[in-house]
Amino acid sequence: MTASPPRRQRRPDPFKTLGIPHTSTAAEVTTAFRTLAKKYHPDKYQARPEKERQAAEKRMAELNEAYKLAREKLSRGVDDDIYGTRSRSRATRYEGSDVGAYARTARRSESSAARASRIAASRDQAERAAREHETQARVFQRLRLDARKTAQYGDAVAKPRSRLVARIPSTMAGAGQAVHTNELACRSCRTIQRLPVHWHERLIDTAFFCSNCDQVLLSR
Repeated sequence: MTASPPRRQRRPDPFKTLGIPHTSTAAEVTTAFRTLAKKYHPDKYQARPEKERQAAEKRMAELNEAYKLAREKLSRGVDDDIYGTRSRSRATRYEGSDVGAYARTARRSESSAARASRIAASRDQAERAAREHETQARVFQRLRLDARKTAQYGDAVAKPRSRLVARIPSTMAGAGQAVHTNELACRSCRTIQRLPVHWHERLIDTAFFCSNCDQVLLSR
């Protein structure tokens, strides 16, 4: 008795992971990926518990893989069936109806030249979006550097929470970037406050305040 050949394993559905329909364009794929990447980027979870950090890293890895597969599908025209999504595509959504039959016929009759043109247009659109994003990132980086040249600096003041009379609300805005720079801009007076080394390990029982206006900077 001969063993049956192993079935081809289907890849994870990249469009489902990104939360977008399978008819999305390259620009829509890029937009969905950037939106989710901002939400689950590991830098935003540096001060969170280990379990939450690991979950964010896993989710970010899934998003990177989904973005790669979705871009590959759009650029090379990979068939939807390898993701197990043919039955959910727009062409077969109205199975048995005239609309579904017309859509399937139109897709089969698409010429090679038209298909290549559509794929090239999607690729060009994605490349333009990537260039625009890179240009904006350079502009924002230049603005941040210029702002730092004229900004006032100070050393953040650490206060034990047990000695504080009033209850301090939780404030973690900017903590992800501060993990790498040990600096945080005060949202009240806009001065750049330098944080001590290993400040994130002291957040359990310590709050950090602006040395210029005494505004709370970080508090868990």
